[in-house]
Amino acid sequence: MFLSKSCELSKTHQTSNMSVEYKLLDYSEVSEFREYRPLDTDPVDVDVLADESRICRYCAASLREIEEVWETTWGYPAALLVCHGCGWWCQYAVGSNRDGFFEWERLPAALRVYSISDIELPVAALRRELLINSKILSDLNPTKMEELVGSVLSDFMDCEVVHTGRTGDGGIDLLLLEGEKSYVVQVKRRLNENHGEPVSAIREFLGATLLAGHQRGIYVTTAGNYTSAAVKAASVAKSRRLVEKLHLLDRKKFLRLLRLASTNSERPWQTYFDGSTTARFHGEQSPERHGRDKEWFT
Repeated sequence: MFLSKSCELSKTHQTSNMSVEYKLLDYSEVSEFREYRPLDTDPVDVDVLADESRICRYCAASLREIEEVWETTWGYPAALLVCHGCGWWCQYAVGSNRDGFFEWERLPAALRVYSISDIELPVAALRRELLINSKILSDLNPTKMEELVGSVLSDFMDCEVVHTGRTGDGGIDLLLLEGEKSYVVQVKRRLNENHGEPVSAIREFLGATLLAGHQRGIYVTTAGNYTSAAVKAASVAKSRRLVEKLHLLDRKKFLRLLRLASTNSERPWQTYFDGSTTARFHGEQSPERHGRDKEWFT
């Protein structure tokens, strides 16, 4: 199935005559369908991509070969092709079957389509999409927005995240556990990014933080900024030592944090090849976390 036009349409909020809900394409899971072909020559000398078009079947963009994927764990030629446009990928490997004959295997990624407001939307796919199109941030399901913030903060701060958000949560959506320290987090999804976050919201969050017995808080909003009164209220609370830390993240700061925390999120195939039980190729492993300046947003 060829989806170039439908993909283009699905990623457009407005057409000339109607509004179209944004659709997100996810290729993070491998397909259940595999293709095998026999080989009549020595697989060491076989170009496993010789008969493969370098054009994506879904969006018609060009495919590139991942250089660090070059052989199977048993030492035969292998390759991984990834689409420049939509991120679709396909793996190839050469080996011998149970009868002792050589064959090559073709295993593509599965295509899954989600509405941007879908609560089932995978957070990893959402993080990849936001690196390309940040305008969709305000269209997320509120619960999914909380999950997104938790995922980003967990990776950036290397901490455990507990999702506490629910009706009557007292103004606290997430709890970050970083050793003996803890942070409470409030997440606000604002439909209009041009409106500043009001001082009333910060005062309510301060109250919820103190009532819960915490001294560190992070307030995250999709609004473009905080009003001067809101910033002043946070500053006064810290200067009077009502709280130890109170970080205010607006839309721009959160997206910056997302980029800093997304070392490999733009590679939907990475998890599959790094998994201890499903890894097929010798490839680049996920980089170890390095010390990050966790106070850059103060």
